[in-house]
Amino acid sequence: MPFGDGKIGYIDVRDVAAVAVVVLNGPGHEGKVYELTGPEILGVADVARVISAATGREFKYVDVPAEAARAGMIQHGVPAWYADSLLELYAGAKAGYAARLTDTVEKILGRKPRTFQQFAKDNASRF
Repeated sequence: MPFGDGKIGYIDVRDVAAVAVVVLNGPGHEGKVYELTGPEILGVADVARVISAATGREFKYVDVPAEAARAGMIQHGVPAWYADSLLELYAGAKAGYAARLTDTVEKILGRKPRTFQQFAKDNASRF
């Protein structure tokens, strides 16, 4: 991925789902927009280390030029428009725009969001 040292406040999909249940079924959320993040900011190299620890297998992050990533995606059947959209997202993360945390999950659910370590441990067999 052409992510460089970009970092993201990764969120567990289970926390996204739990927030959706509360927001869609409870009053007071009409017309509101919520930014959801996990509890920590991680780079892709951090993610690889966490998954390695959870699975006992080595995963490594390799930063590649955007052009090489695009060519690889297209070679593997990704439509060009989608590859270009992904590269825009990656560029934003690489620039640091996704390196932020919110307390939205805790405010809505009354508990802290799950860590990436917990996500990796719970899903180790899927990696």
